[in-house]
Amino acid sequence: MHDTISNSLATEGAIIKALARGSRDLDISRQLAELSLVNTEASKRLRQLVTQLSDGDERQPRIRLQAEAKALATSIENGCAAGGVALTLDVGTLPRYASPVLGAHFTAIMRELATNVIRHSLPGTESSLTVSVDREGSDAAVLRFRTENEAATSLTGPPRSLSRRAQALGGSCTTRSNHQGRVVVEVSQPLRFNDFADGDEADAVCVRDDFTAAESSTAREANADRDVSATKSERV
Repeated sequence: MHDTISNSLATEGAIIKALARGSRDLDISRQLAELSLVNTEASKRLRQLVTQLSDGDERQPRIRLQAEAKALATSIENGCAAGGVALTLDVGTLPRYASPVLGAHFTAIMRELATNVIRHSLPGTESSLTVSVDREGSDAAVLRFRTENEAATSLTGPPRSLSRRAQALGGSCTTRSNHQGRVVVEVSQPLRFNDFADGDEADAVCVRDDFTAAESSTAREANADRDVSATKSERV
């Protein structure tokens, strides 16, 4: 499975880069940059799935957040570059370990912020995405994301999907213009730390997570609707 699908994803990634190099259409370049991010994320998830299957363990291990963040930043920069978008990422000192749920939210927020920059930044201008943590004592902290880019028009409000996720995690998402007129989007998420059983460094976890519960509820409702439709079809 790994050899077959991984090779296909790698081939797809090479095609995306080749198309981006030959494109002079701004909209197409942006779409290719987004597609490159999707391709990279699919490759990462494939590796994680194969590892779980090989180990025979369906549980997700604790996430090495600092290492994951560095690898994610590199993949996002490469994906943006494939579409001609100049996005620089700066990852500060993050907690070494995190829960799988926090790791999933971290990745989603990073990718949503990068996609927002791809869609709205002016071509030929520099953009940035920074990630940092403010510690609040020994057992709490705030994870902060910030993007800055030039845009043709000012945003009327924070991106809805980002704002919804941030609020569900007990944080916030705001949009403003700095003194240079550049668009600044900031996302904050509170964290706490759980001691690990063997005395190793504590895991960073979400203080609150109403987002995952809401997503699971929506998925269950969708599955129930499909089951009802299938039953009706069988009766017909």
